[in-house]
Amino acid sequence: MTQLGIATVIPTAEQLDLRTKANLQRLARQIGFRTPQTLLVGDADELRRVHSQLTFPLFVKGPYYGAKLVTNLEEALTAFHATAAEWGFPIILQACVDGIEREERNVVALGDGRGGLLGAVAMKKLAVTDKGKGWAGITIRHPELITLAERFVRATSWRGPFELEVVLAPDGTLYVIEINPRFPAWIYLAAAAGINLPQRAVAIAIGAEPAATSDYHVGTMFIRTALDQIADVADLEKIVMNGEWRRSLEGGRP
Repeated sequence: MTQLGIATVIPTAEQLDLRTKANLQRLARQIGFRTPQTLLVGDADELRRVHSQLTFPLFVKGPYYGAKLVTNLEEALTAFHATAAEWGFPIILQACVDGIEREERNVVALGDGRGGLLGAVAMKKLAVTDKGKGWAGITIRHPELITLAERFVRATSWRGPFELEVVLAPDGTLYVIEINPRFPAWIYLAAAAGINLPQRAVAIAIGAEPAATSDYHVGTMFIRTALDQIADVADLEKIVMNGEWRRSLEGGRP
């Protein structure tokens, strides 16, 4: 990539594999954080036998994406086949943490590749979509969440962005449910709160060494909105036929 003039800030293939959904429970034991009980299943017969280890409700997850909350075996089988068809195997079954439903705390952070953090911002989801994605959130002060991020980069020497998805049990125990190897869709919240992590990632990629910082403004919020885009059907036809639409430089209609 360097020979092509492309600079990147990404983890190694081995580091990526450490935090996959399938390996998350093993990583939790190595680093010393908690994660909900997780089972890997390769066929429907295995799924039918999970009652002895996991109870409903539970989440059915794909190896790369997708999480469906199911409350009985019939729903689990439906989710199993749909997820396998879309994302392949193994299918991950993850227990629910009692009493919290989908209330989450998230941390977005940037690892320097040497075991240190260049910045991290913690956020609480205030509204979510039907897929559990954040539609509104607010930055919070939660030292334990930042400590989890520090522990992760220290153990893996992670280089680049990542997101911890964490749920809070009624007794205050933190459970990591996923570690995503990227900036989340809500990343602008971190910059708005005072830590521009994408800018720091670019700095690392081009060989600079930005200073680490942990200070951000608590109480910064984001709320997504829907916007109606008005256009002429002729514009849509140009995009469909030509793959692009260009505005005329001479004024008037394109």
